[in-house]
Amino acid sequence: MKPQERPLAGPGRPVRVISTDAGIDDALALIFLHRFCVPPPDYVVATGGNVPVRSVAGNCALLKELFEFTARLFAGSDPPGLALTGDAAHVHGRHGLGNLESPDATLPPVSKLTAELKDSQAAVEMLVLGPATDAAHIIEEAGLASRLTNVLMMGGAFEDRRGRLGNVTPFAEFNVYMDPQAAWRLIRQAPGCRLVPLDATERRLFRLDELLAGVGQGRRGRLAGGLLAYLRDAHVRLGSGDGVYMHDVLAAAVWADLISAEWRSARVREIVPAGEHRGMVRRDGPTATRVLYAHRTAEEAFLDLWHEMSRSLLT
Repeated sequence: MKPQERPLAGPGRPVRVISTDAGIDDALALIFLHRFCVPPPDYVVATGGNVPVRSVAGNCALLKELFEFTARLFAGSDPPGLALTGDAAHVHGRHGLGNLESPDATLPPVSKLTAELKDSQAAVEMLVLGPATDAAHIIEEAGLASRLTNVLMMGGAFEDRRGRLGNVTPFAEFNVYMDPQAAWRLIRQAPGCRLVPLDATERRLFRLDELLAGVGQGRRGRLAGGLLAYLRDAHVRLGSGDGVYMHDVLAAAVWADLISAEWRSARVREIVPAGEHRGMVRRDGPTATRVLYAHRTAEEAFLDLWHEMSRSLLT
């Protein structure tokens, strides 16, 4: 049986589903997870965000081929924010992976995965590395709420960061801004849903040289090195500093229980759906939902794992 045809995992373990908008740090997160996750992720859903879903699908297919991912791939949707404000190609490159061209890829629609999950009795773990558009829809349509065991989203902003909360507006983080209503549905429908927000992922700007330590000059090493250098240059150009924020890679490491995080609790009243404060996480109120968000992550432990991956995989 070919990896792409692998059926759902058996009842003995949860099914692992990742939703991603496959920009540079998403790509690095997928590589990281397929190196360290045991067992590796079962399904990857391409969701628009950093770039449109067509490019995301091509990026996922390219990564699957180059790094021999066993996960099955599905094509999802573009979030409403893409038409409102455009994508993040100015950060991640025209097709989302720096200077690489995104190949054409025809993936099965996410509705096929939703139907499989609906028919299955397996527990489900879900990691959301982009807008929650497809993740929220899958949970609703497949009736997964009672079967979710580990749901984490990289997104949101809870604590003031140098006079602002967000990175796309003063109030909102990019993933949540692109589809605030889906993010709110995800939080409310997924019991124990946790967030790794900008508060945690922007506490450490990783130097390019420390990320490239051990990365080789083989095909995989050159690809990873080029992605990191492209993202560093974008950070410098945009005034974020001379280094790389590893947003999605840190979130993935926390989700997979590869590194620890310092958690704080908040009561969230809503995620603002529109207007000037679109995508803002509003807290407190009589009908608020309690969520856990990461205040910071174990960056040094992550760096040790990254160097291990560099020596063993990025050669």
